[in-house]
Amino acid sequence: MSILKFFQYPYKTYRYSLYDSHHNFVINAIEHRTGYYSMTAQGSHIQPGDYIEITQPDQWATYQVDTIEYYSDPADMWIAVLHRLSNALF
Repeated sequence: MSILKFFQYPYKTYRYSLYDSHHNFVINAIEHRTGYYSMTAQGSHIQPGDYIEITQPDQWATYQVDTIEYYSDPADMWIAVLHRLSNALF
């Protein structure tokens, strides 16, 4: 086993809710790329490979971050390309 395995970035999950006033975000489907979305939001330390979970009162969807680019002002604002992993009804 490679020593690099021990230093890999542990993917994290970030949760956003349509009804949470602390997390404003926009997510849109990317035209001609089924299952891919563009999301703009604020939050620091989000990296490619991390998970974004978006919840509504009766459902949720999980996405994985493919690419992410941070704005310079404000420094915690970002735009990312996500791909959808799952969704379910409660």
